[in-house]
Amino acid sequence: MASKNAERLYLEHFLKEYPCFTIEDASKSREAPDFILRDSEGLIGFEVTQIFRDTSPAGSPSRAAEARRMKFLRKIADLYYPSGLPILVKAAIPDRPDEDPSTVADALRATRPAVLWQTETVSFPGDSKYLVTALPAELGSYKRWQCLNNHIGWVGRLERKTIVDCIQEKSKKLTEYKRAAERIALLLVVDRTVKSGMINPPGPESTFNSEGFSAVYLQIYPNKAARLV
Repeated sequence: MASKNAERLYLEHFLKEYPCFTIEDASKSREAPDFILRDSEGLIGFEVTQIFRDTSPAGSPSRAAEARRMKFLRKIADLYYPSGLPILVKAAIPDRPDEDPSTVADALRATRPAVLWQTETVSFPGDSKYLVTALPAELGSYKRWQCLNNHIGWVGRLERKTIVDCIQEKSKKLTEYKRAAERIALLLVVDRTVKSGMINPPGPESTFNSEGFSAVYLQIYPNKAARLV
């Protein structure tokens, strides 16, 4: 499940290609559907959902691993600041790292280069590695750190059945969605900026059933979106 901020990012990207829609309600408290838009026919609800390379009813193991790595990295950043000087960290972290976050934070603090923009490397047993770049003091507690292995991987294939299953699963909530708007569209998102979304869409010959949605779109973020039905 995408965060509300991520859903808004995907929607804004979609609207660049489909300016016929304008946002009516994008409040963070809105849940079913995620957004209310307006077009020439009136209000239309938009439900935004992500599809991953290993999507299943139990969730996506690869997406869960990405989330664990980023949670671990954010914990280290919280421990590093405010006593540490500003740094950018690019890390390669195993799925379940063994090291203590406090130990890593101390090591990063001790390794920070004295020269701005210079990079040093901190390594730990178990293949954890941290590239530490010194940043200017005015950046303060800079925490936009990166987990490199969340963004590197082979490209798979998005199977037609995965899309069909997702549409059918979401259609079970149509009655709830339609309390907000008579028409409901589904925006399926594959985020190719992360490993869990490195999948190619099915070919143009694939056909789909709307399952009661007014429209179903597939967005290969950050590339183009296409209407499936």
